[in-house]
Amino acid sequence: MFRLIYLIFLFIISGIGLYLGFNSTIIPNIALYLIILFDVINLILIAILIKKRKKKAKKIILFTLGIILSIILIGVNVVIGFVYYKSNSFFNKITNIEYETSNYVTIVLKDSSFKKLEDVKSIGLFYNEIDKNYKEALSELNEKVKVNNNEYENILLLVTDVLAKKVDSIFINENYIEIIDEGTENFKDNIRILDRITISKETKQKKQEMVDIEKKNSFNIYISGIDTYGAITNVSRSDVNIIATVNIKENKILLTNTPRDYYVQLHGTTGNRDKLTHAGVYGIDMSIKTLEDLYNTKIDYYVRVNFNTLISLVDEIGGIDVYSDQSLVTHHYGVYIKQGWNHLNGEGALGYARERYSYLEGDRHRGQNQQQIIEAIIKKVTKTNELNTYLRLLNTLENSMQTNVNKKMINGIINLQVKNNYSWQIESISVNGYDDGGYTYSYPGQYLYVMQPDYNSLETAKKKINDLLKKQEEN
Repeated sequence: MFRLIYLIFLFIISGIGLYLGFNSTIIPNIALYLIILFDVINLILIAILIKKRKKKAKKIILFTLGIILSIILIGVNVVIGFVYYKSNSFFNKITNIEYETSNYVTIVLKDSSFKKLEDVKSIGLFYNEIDKNYKEALSELNEKVKVNNNEYENILLLVTDVLAKKVDSIFINENYIEIIDEGTENFKDNIRILDRITISKETKQKKQEMVDIEKKNSFNIYISGIDTYGAITNVSRSDVNIIATVNIKENKILLTNTPRDYYVQLHGTTGNRDKLTHAGVYGIDMSIKTLEDLYNTKIDYYVRVNFNTLISLVDEIGGIDVYSDQSLVTHHYGVYIKQGWNHLNGEGALGYARERYSYLEGDRHRGQNQQQIIEAIIKKVTKTNELNTYLRLLNTLENSMQTNVNKKMINGIINLQVKNNYSWQIESISVNGYDDGGYTYSYPGQYLYVMQPDYNSLETAKKKINDLLKKQEEN
């Protein structure tokens, strides 16, 4: 009776383990087939022991062998259960973040006597029609304090007045501090934040519906790198703007970089164009729609990362190798990069990704560096078959990236990679332009540096993206 109960117990445990294993996606099928084989052998041994006709010596041998196999298989099934739990937890965390947080601040001059919000007598306001959360934040401000609100039609005039002490403070989206600092020298150094209000809202870019990855084998993913540390939900300027066009059947990835200062029309706006990086201030939706307009293509998915993500990811995979065409010391972290191949840790990779002052082509060259880093990460991650590496990656990234890719689709992509061990052909391109100045939608009245698009390079990029997407239809 005991053996029969033990047999049923092992059967149930093995069934649960195999179900979780086949649904975890990061465990190769060949490993699961071997586990099935050992499960069958073990169950047969236990079944044989149920019969009482066997000789005692033979029963002892079979029983000992069965117990050893049982212990091994129970341990394996526990590991499978843990892997399933970790992978499922990871996918839930990165795909269930459907909101963004925008911070609005009341700022005063650094040398002013104001210590708290209640001390100020007047607050200057500038309302931007595409900053959808501003009115709600302003409503919360008015509940906190009752002061004279001075509305300005021109943000440059507002900045000029606060610097001249004609108005006590400014209430703006916190990201505008960086934008203002682009045109008003040392602005950040001359002000301090007196109060902060945080507004959280759902993004419009919901998780996509589940698709058959075997049939929908080509799609665009927008890779957005925001210029901040901390919470991945924080809205910020997008300094990395890369469209990854993926064709699974062709095993090809096209990385198309758009420089951060590209002078584009923000989606749904008229009048002044703006820097592409400023689109991020208004949320991931604005960046996606603006790029879709620019390239006349559909961006199916996005992955949003920040500085912390890159540092953690590169460190977790043991560093990456990149080729530099010149020697330099990065402005961030002071990393020495020699001409030729360099092995970089997380901080080195971030310093290399953000470097532009050492290059004659500035932001154009920085975009190439960023593409190099993405390519190096893809190649290193897809070459490893170590389960422990995958688990460490999941643990590292679960709180530092955001995506609208459906969990089941991510599982499908990983499963295809594990099963087929794809070797990806990666091509990196960038649209070009020329240095110029212009008035921007986000900072009207102030002449800022922009990059005017080279429309020939833009048309070339459009064709490459859409050609790779159309290969799905040809297949």
